[in-house]
Amino acid sequence: MSEQSSSPQDTGHSDSKGLMRFDAAKKSLLVAYLLWFFLGIMAAHRFYLGEMKTGGILVSLWALGLIITLLGAGAGLFFIVIASFWAFIDLFLIPGMTRRRNDELYAQLQKTTRTQ
Repeated sequence: MSEQSSSPQDTGHSDSKGLMRFDAAKKSLLVAYLLWFFLGIMAAHRFYLGEMKTGGILVSLWALGLIITLLGAGAGLFFIVIASFWAFIDLFLIPGMTRRRNDELYAQLQKTTRTQ
């Protein structure tokens, strides 16, 4: 059986407050795909979904490839191809990243709601 609060009134209030916080902070799949489509080269979709490390790596690959290519070395294309392939794969990973981020947010809000 699930745990019940000592006051049913408190339970309803904290649940609705938690749901309102979740709705305000949850990440949208549509926004993530739009960021991927228009700003994928800057890994904006990854930063939006809280994937800071991998977003930074993806931006670094793009930048490194661009700089090396502009300096006249064809090796820069290698980094651009890797970053392009990664960005393409993200097309299929975005739903899972969005779901995971929203699950983490929900769990975090549940913890803060219980402690209040």
